[in-house]
Amino acid sequence: MGLIKTLKNKKDLTEREVCIRDYILKKPECILSMSSRELGEATYSSAAAVTRFCQKLGCKGYPDFRMKYISDIQNNTDEEEMYSAEKIHLVEKENAITIMNKIYHVNLHTMEKTKKDISLGQITRVSRLLDQASYVDFYAVDLNVCIADYGCNQFIHCGKIANTYHASNLQELVAFQTEQDHIAIVISHTGENEKLVKVLKILKRRKVKTIALTYSENSTIGKLADETFIIDAVDRMHEFSDMWSVKFIIGVKYIIDVLFAIVFSLHYEENVKLNDKYEFSARDIWNTYAPEEYFTKKKR
Repeated sequence: MGLIKTLKNKKDLTEREVCIRDYILKKPECILSMSSRELGEATYSSAAAVTRFCQKLGCKGYPDFRMKYISDIQNNTDEEEMYSAEKIHLVEKENAITIMNKIYHVNLHTMEKTKKDISLGQITRVSRLLDQASYVDFYAVDLNVCIADYGCNQFIHCGKIANTYHASNLQELVAFQTEQDHIAIVISHTGENEKLVKVLKILKRRKVKTIALTYSENSTIGKLADETFIIDAVDRMHEFSDMWSVKFIIGVKYIIDVLFAIVFSLHYEENVKLNDKYEFSARDIWNTYAPEEYFTKKKR
């Protein structure tokens, strides 16, 4: 049994020891810097009482307890049910350790759900479309521009000419001029952004293949796109503290990384050579922090 579970289930505790336990469970990050005397003062007991409490839990003393407790809480997997996708919610003045655990589980749950929802047939079709395209155009607004820029960078590394369009005038102007050697990736959490809907309709008329990353295939954008990936983010009506934005970005990034890796591997040797050229051309900049031996080895 882990120290956390032992701490919670321990029955034969005095009133003062219960106060010490409750304080530690409520403010786990505080004991990182607290001495036994300070913990005693905070719980209206004493350093001796803190030591006896730690020994009762099977530790040699407070330093031993502190080391084991911090290690246990950072690596704790006994409380998986506490961090189900539905329960993860930020609260006021939350401690650092529970936030670390929540963010970890948000990443875990979102990627697992997104992976589960991906159709192998769809990922194969989309990868083929990306491989055949010379240009990859990202369309996004607001927060989604950041992840669009990330996707743009990834596909440039596998030999595509990629751009992100976020200004509404440029989005429409580019869409009106886009040819069929382009593929468009539209990122929209709501799936109802009017400007992006308009862009998709223009691209559809020009017979340009489109991919949507959104929360619902029944959204307007989800229905318009040739291929739609569903991202495991909570409904847009939920509060921001439910971390829907974090979940959406994690899911989108996972899809982009999978597609990038597949497309990169299809022309592996060419893409490795392309990135080697880039590394060599940037060596004067990188030389300020990269070992000289790295570039010497690459030149051989």
